[in-house]
Amino acid sequence: MKIEAVRVISFSPTGGSKKVAEAIAKGIQAPVESIDLTPPSARTQDFPEFTDELVIISVPVYAGRVPTEAAYRIRRLTSKREPYGAKRPQKIPAVIVVTYGNRAYEDALYELGDIVSEVGFQPIAAGVFLCEHSFSVPEMPTAHGRPDAKDLAKAKAFGKQIRDKYAKADKIENLSLVTPPGTTPYSLSMRANLTWYDYGALATPSTNEDQCTKCGTCVDVCPTAAIRIQHVASNPSPMIGYNLRLISTDHNACIWCCACVKNCPTGARVMSKRVLKSQSDLNKGYPDRKEPETYL
Repeated sequence: MKIEAVRVISFSPTGGSKKVAEAIAKGIQAPVESIDLTPPSARTQDFPEFTDELVIISVPVYAGRVPTEAAYRIRRLTSKREPYGAKRPQKIPAVIVVTYGNRAYEDALYELGDIVSEVGFQPIAAGVFLCEHSFSVPEMPTAHGRPDAKDLAKAKAFGKQIRDKYAKADKIENLSLVTPPGTTPYSLSMRANLTWYDYGALATPSTNEDQCTKCGTCVDVCPTAAIRIQHVASNPSPMIGYNLRLISTDHNACIWCCACVKNCPTGARVMSKRVLKSQSDLNKGYPDRKEPETYL
């Protein structure tokens, strides 16, 4: 059996999860269509219905779990395949992928398998890959620069293995399913566990207004629309015509992906002291290079 088409579906605030999924698709060697679940618009936009194509669904791991925003957006997807003579739709084959920052992925891959199954997909392959930790900074790196060339080569090789698995099956129903590692109940979400002392307010990035040019990059890359340029005052003099603008961040909406920090062209967007302390702990506690895991 030949894979006729692949749809790459990714929630990837800092780009790593998308890179890995695209590398897997490259190894499969079939026409590719991409669906980006990262922008805030993915919360409301309509998605095409899936039929017979293979899908690759890739998300980052946040504190050992699938990010709540990613889970919500995946659950908005619909899939249906009507085999000849069947009364009920059958599920669409899926490759599920999680990426993590060198600490641990805990139950995230298992959780992703459950989420995609809810909306009509069935995992026939699963992968775990390394990406730069959201909190990583050059002075205190954790998986800094990953996925690197070696990671992407392994992702491409994984895609070839998936293609070979398809070639050995005469129809989709005969593709063997995978059971990802992990258990239920899932590990407790760090965010849920820390709201009692308002960790969100302590962890949310801030802006050094002296360096900020109000270019709007942080606004554009934020997956939850948590950042906006706010007009806080106006000079009443028509000769000056000066407006004071500041960057404001809704810490309740922020998911600590740090896309704003990593993409700011002037370095004005900075991580909080609390996050930098966490990054120091990560840097010291997880220095060894971990490698991808694949399941077929």
